[in-house]
Amino acid sequence: LALRVRQGLEQGTRWRVQLSTDDLLSAEWAAAALGARLGMPVMRVAPLAGATEGETAVRLHRQAFLDGCVPSVSIDEAVLSHPMGVSAYPVQIVEREGRLPHVAAVQQIEWKLAPPEADERERLWRRLWPESAAWAPAELADLALCHEASARDIAAAAGSAPEHAAQAALALRERTRHDLGP
Repeated sequence: LALRVRQGLEQGTRWRVQLSTDDLLSAEWAAAALGARLGMPVMRVAPLAGATEGETAVRLHRQAFLDGCVPSVSIDEAVLSHPMGVSAYPVQIVEREGRLPHVAAVQQIEWKLAPPEADERERLWRRLWPESAAWAPAELADLALCHEASARDIAAAAGSAPEHAAQAALALRERTRHDLGP
């Protein structure tokens, strides 16, 4: 993807990359990885309080040009990816799933980010909670296999500082309880 975007940029193509996922942490990591491969930092932004959409979009793209960084916005603020009356930064990122309005002269790429598999979840536990390396390997493997958690859920559960895999499982269940409904 980065190679395609880089080659297009060299030919004057403008890009909007949509990172389709409900896991905001995965989207943030994917945006940072794409920016690193393009040799440009990523600027994640939220709308400026009290500013109009048009004013915010212009400020965002002006800052992107000044700093040489890729603007990244949530799909809820996707209107910021195409400012009216000024040139948009040549590459932009929109995070999350959803339909984006067509923008003339901008190539749209949708990058669907798959949820992590069990082996990836196990690596996420080790990375996000290094203390998990002290847990029994079978317990960590079972935790990763039995709980189809997102990177964001694992990060939140790791933030509860579980002492063992059973506590981590409890933190994950508590975090995803709202998914079960009443």
